[in-house]
Amino acid sequence: IVNWINEVSIPLREMLSKTPVPSSGYWGYDEIHMNIGGKKRYTIDTVDVNTRFVPVAKITKNMGRDAGREVLKEGRKNATLKIKGIVKDCSTNLGALFRTKNYKDVKQQNCITHVKWIIARHVKSYAGISQGSSKPLPEEWRWLLYRFYSVINSTSEANAYIRLEIVRRTIERLNEKRISRLKTAFKQIEKWLPKIIAHQRDPWLPHTNNLLEGFHKKYTYYPSFKKNMMTL
Repeated sequence: IVNWINEVSIPLREMLSKTPVPSSGYWGYDEIHMNIGGKKRYTIDTVDVNTRFVPVAKITKNMGRDAGREVLKEGRKNATLKIKGIVKDCSTNLGALFRTKNYKDVKQQNCITHVKWIIARHVKSYAGISQGSSKPLPEEWRWLLYRFYSVINSTSEANAYIRLEIVRRTIERLNEKRISRLKTAFKQIEKWLPKIIAHQRDPWLPHTNNLLEGFHKKYTYYPSFKKNMMTL
């Protein structure tokens, strides 16, 4: 099988790079680290969240804005396909790519699952629990976490901003030595809010990147791909 793949890899890659796939224009995007042949690599994958076809999937030596731009450029098949919206995690690996000419009109949605993970870590820290701990948040502080979640789970734009102000006033009334943790969480959610509620304005845009994350879970079946590749 390996020999056969090596034989067809070049012509197959050329064919895939030129062939458009059924696309709604709304894509999931994700980057993960890999261990391939003992070398550190990254896989940058996309999937159309409505047609479930894969515009482009690529192994690269680096990740970030430049690598991401090249992958998206290939996925667009020389502008044959249009990217209308994209859902991804909360990383800033793509930098200011979406402020450039070819991508400034792309609607962005932060995966709500990732947003909740990040906010929960800050609230845990405020409650005196290590951010990396698997311990559940104490019952006495769950109401505070749910108050943040109410912003993320809002059903309308107006509701999101109202609930954000409720969280702001809640933090102002708390007087704890670790209050800076909650202020950091608030600043993040306030900055991300347009990307958190983007799916409310466009029903074609999903609120999570679970479809692509599910594809990546298959890699964990083969520990050698991920072994010793953890990054900060």
